[in-house]
Amino acid sequence: MDFPSPPVSSSLWRESPAQVGRGSKRGDVSKSEVNAELGLRLRRVRLAAGYTLEWTAGQAGLTKGYLSKVERGLATPSIAAVNRLSEIYGVTVAEFFMSEGARKPFAVLRAGERR
Repeated sequence: MDFPSPPVSSSLWRESPAQVGRGSKRGDVSKSEVNAELGLRLRRVRLAAGYTLEWTAGQAGLTKGYLSKVERGLATPSIAAVNRLSEIYGVTVAEFFMSEGARKPFAVLRAGERR
């Protein structure tokens, strides 16, 4: 499954969060904009997997409130938190930081669906 298209046209979607603010062609982008884009990507993958916020937070060892803030771009997740979420979703950490064209399609499989 591919990442869903962004709801709005955004320079952040075309650039990876790693590129944003580092000599980006579009100029400097604030930390809050990077957090918002990463949170949006995390939320899209969670919803595509059919996981609830509460279940995902529990599996990742995070609070529901903290994960909600991360997904809304109001908190900056640690590398460890992003790593735990990527393991739960069955994707690489790098996929959360790649530009849209660089991402490969993926499928989220629950334990009972694995071959």
